[in-house]
Amino acid sequence: MTQSLTISKAQCYDYEFGCGYHQQPLTYTLDTTPQSIPSVPISELISTKSSTFSHFRISSLPLEIQHHIYRFYFSALAPLELTTANAGKSLHLQTSLPLILAISIPREIYYTHATFSLSSYAPIEILPRAACTSIRRIRVSYGKLGKQTPEWAGALQIFPSVVELVFVVELIRLGAMVRDGWCECVRETMKNAIYLRGRGGILVRVECGKWGFEEWIGQ
Repeated sequence: MTQSLTISKAQCYDYEFGCGYHQQPLTYTLDTTPQSIPSVPISELISTKSSTFSHFRISSLPLEIQHHIYRFYFSALAPLELTTANAGKSLHLQTSLPLILAISIPREIYYTHATFSLSSYAPIEILPRAACTSIRRIRVSYGKLGKQTPEWAGALQIFPSVVELVFVVELIRLGAMVRDGWCECVRETMKNAIYLRGRGGILVRVECGKWGFEEWIGQ
């Protein structure tokens, strides 16, 4: 079905020649006949091709770049609590990485970049010597402070490669005098331990809620 639509233009003024004139009405013919939509089989609307995704494989990168990525990955992991149950195991294979991938990574990369947490000396006696000599970051859950000195400074002799040692302590109902006295003990004990170790300095940090301090001790 067709319909005619007539549009009449009003009188116009020609600014160039300074006169008015009339335009003839314009007539448009509109085709309002419903257009039929071609029928398409449903099988043609559904893709029968399986979607394929290109998976990025780290193993396809050069070894140097792979190792650089793993260093960042292990550095970002939450501290691993060393216990008598896990200290004797291959800790570098206990991460969330697929085993086939973890096996291909040199274990030194894991131990030198991951952070380990200790709350007692017991796990140290089980930890393999190769791990002890590679570990560089340790967090010590010291607990409450009393009049005792920071005996954990001896860990520097067991972990000769440590460059960061963090004491996580509780200062419950202890005054500033006890806190400051303990921190001074940390400094002096660490200085002696570093001197005996004879291998550069370390970053010593104390964390106690919102309070704490950090200091590079040694060269």
